[in-house]
Amino acid sequence: MLLLSLLLQIILLILGNRRKYLRSYGIKILVWLSYLAADWVTVATLGKLPLVITNVNITKDQHKFLLKGVWASLLLGHLGGPDTITAFAIEDNKLWLRMMAHAALTIYIIVVSWTSSLLSIFSFPMFLAGIIKYSERTWCLYKSSLENSMQKTPLFDVKLLDNVTADCKDPTTDAEKVVLAHHWFAIVRPDINNYFSANLQSLEARLGPHLQEIVNLTDIRYLRTLMEKTNNVYLLDIVVIQSAFMYDMLYTKAAIVYTKLGCVLRLISSFCCISVLILLLKTSSGQVLLSDSWTTVTLLVGAVAQEIYALSVILSSDWTLLLRARYQKNCFIGGIFQSMHWLISKHHEKKRWSRSMGQFDLLSYCISLSKRKPSKILGMIGIDEKLQKLRHVEFKGIHSSLNDPETFPSGLPMPEEKTILPLGGELSTRSNLHLAFDHGVMIWHIATNICYHRCNSSGARITCKTISDYMMYLLAMKPSMVSPNASFWFDSFSSYVVKFCRDKNIVHEDETTVFQQLLHESGSASPNNGRLITIHGDQSSSFLPNYSMQLNVAILQSAQRIVSDFDAGSIGWDEVKLVWLKKLHEAAVNCPHVCHLEELTEGGEFLTLHWLIVNHTYHAASMEEVLRNY
Repeated sequence: MLLLSLLLQIILLILGNRRKYLRSYGIKILVWLSYLAADWVTVATLGKLPLVITNVNITKDQHKFLLKGVWASLLLGHLGGPDTITAFAIEDNKLWLRMMAHAALTIYIIVVSWTSSLLSIFSFPMFLAGIIKYSERTWCLYKSSLENSMQKTPLFDVKLLDNVTADCKDPTTDAEKVVLAHHWFAIVRPDINNYFSANLQSLEARLGPHLQEIVNLTDIRYLRTLMEKTNNVYLLDIVVIQSAFMYDMLYTKAAIVYTKLGCVLRLISSFCCISVLILLLKTSSGQVLLSDSWTTVTLLVGAVAQEIYALSVILSSDWTLLLRARYQKNCFIGGIFQSMHWLISKHHEKKRWSRSMGQFDLLSYCISLSKRKPSKILGMIGIDEKLQKLRHVEFKGIHSSLNDPETFPSGLPMPEEKTILPLGGELSTRSNLHLAFDHGVMIWHIATNICYHRCNSSGARITCKTISDYMMYLLAMKPSMVSPNASFWFDSFSSYVVKFCRDKNIVHEDETTVFQQLLHESGSASPNNGRLITIHGDQSSSFLPNYSMQLNVAILQSAQRIVSDFDAGSIGWDEVKLVWLKKLHEAAVNCPHVCHLEELTEGGEFLTLHWLIVNHTYHAASMEEVLRNY
């Protein structure tokens, strides 16, 4: 059990922070199982140690009796966990209070197993190292919990980096991007819901004329100008770094590790582990080289190896670049960083997010679903449909056109999407926005796919297809990011299409042909025997019989109208692109804050980067307005 606990800690240390840039389901499952098992194995082993102590014959097995105190201290360190993961999900941060009980049990074991021998004395430095790691995790969980998030403070005082930011005319190097990203991150704190808007007025009231000493107006204007540049290639890189900062603050020990106190605590815990290992090897030579002693040595070697690996992660992180920038004028500390430049420079090789967008083709999914028999076993446990969706998800790199800041509009108004919707027994022209947002996504996704296969022109065609499939990916796989009812309406429409394919015995036709038949059928359908009642967001709706059927036909008829307008030349790819950019913008702004935070552990979402840019543009304007008064 002791060695199993060590193995789980090593897995979490190596793979814990890779979730922010890997989308591998295998790694995610491995980290999840290790995270759940690590605390359970450690607590179970810690709980058995008092029973082992009472059953040991002190006269015959004195060494076994004495080593239990060292084991308890090592297990306490395991409960503290590695630096690379403190919480698997955002909800785990709320469980900080449960961490408080284990330290008392460790103290009890040390007291019970105490004698005047040298081996008993070893338990004290190990307990110190264990309680440090344990306290670090408890403190980070407490500070990262949403209830206490308003008490958190930025890692560095903003004014300490003002001189560095002011020198960045264009953030061309990675170091300049990191400094600029953190400078803005420290002001806005996107990891905390409503942090900026809730604190701006109180900050102004408390600091008054001293506000400019903390926040530099020149930097705020520079940040705003940066976001408004039409051909700036650095904006996406900067918000990617900020998303990595968000991940570190919420799911790792970054909030304590990179502070002065954290550095001191790390030196103490490392010194304790190394000194106890050396002393134990000396006292064990020729005396107690038994199985229990080798178990203890293995645990201590593992603890030292974890400290070394954690140090390499710390030195190759973006946070260390900030420390280097902060102390660049300090000869002593700057010299230390310079001597480790070979390790610090490794951050260039580090990924901060997955650099990919999920793609989901609704038409292909429905046709594929109509050709297979549902699995009764998988259906009974409720994962058959989920697995089928996963089979149709594809991840692609970010298209170059999406790096353009024009992709990130700052205005909130949505464009008019003139389509034909059935209403009151007649076809009437009205805006798609009167439908729920997820209905509009399905309408434009169908229309975009059909137009994409009909037209081979270049330009915005690929961009439209990429965003269309990405929005459908969010609707199918991440419905909570799009709309409270997104999952229901997606399932309703896909079931309608699947039933149509099976009724018509469609097997070999491609998706364009199938949906042409669907559109033809919907054109002759009469879904408006009763008035079509629209749904907005999570509001409940009154409806007449066959409402779902009416809505599904309405979606197809609306898509048919868009395709007809496209064929007639009334709209082109540029207009379609504008619609998709506005929908992307609307989804980013209206997505719940907690959903953005949760997706940081899934490799990150392009929607979150879009949200960061939109929010920062607004916050920069707000801050500049306040600072004009001083």
